[in-house]
Amino acid sequence: MAERVNGSTHLSLRRVISISEGLGGNVDDYHHPHNSLLDRVMDTRRGLPISLSVVWIEVGRRAGLDVQPVPLPGHFLVYAAGQLCDPFHGGEAIGFDEAAGLVAQALGGPPRLDRRWLDPVPDQHIIARMLTNLDEAYAGRGEDHGWVADCLHAVEVGQG
Repeated sequence: MAERVNGSTHLSLRRVISISEGLGGNVDDYHHPHNSLLDRVMDTRRGLPISLSVVWIEVGRRAGLDVQPVPLPGHFLVYAAGQLCDPFHGGEAIGFDEAAGLVAQALGGPPRLDRRWLDPVPDQHIIARMLTNLDEAYAGRGEDHGWVADCLHAVEVGQG
């Protein structure tokens, strides 16, 4: 995908990842564990905001674009070439008001946005959050998922 990115804007990524490749949010089965497993996300072209953001980050980095993670509570975005984007919703460019609305949708209550939520986080934070999502997805289905807790513990130990 990175080889097909032509340009240096968020639109360059969107054209390849969201439009050409068809990656977007799984609105039909949001809590399915496959939405947190990158190989399954690539197969199904559907995922969670965070897993889709990881695709954007990695494709962007390989294409030479600055793509940073944005860990909002209840939703995950990216800064792609300086533009706030929502990979879950087709890579649309959004502003701070829309980001505040996404937090409200995820957590309830009025739209709100703490500017600290827009600060990039290290890769270990992303991995831990993805594993937490996966743990909750498996638990919600009553499926065996002890290996997820083991992975999460390893990531947390590595952060300490």
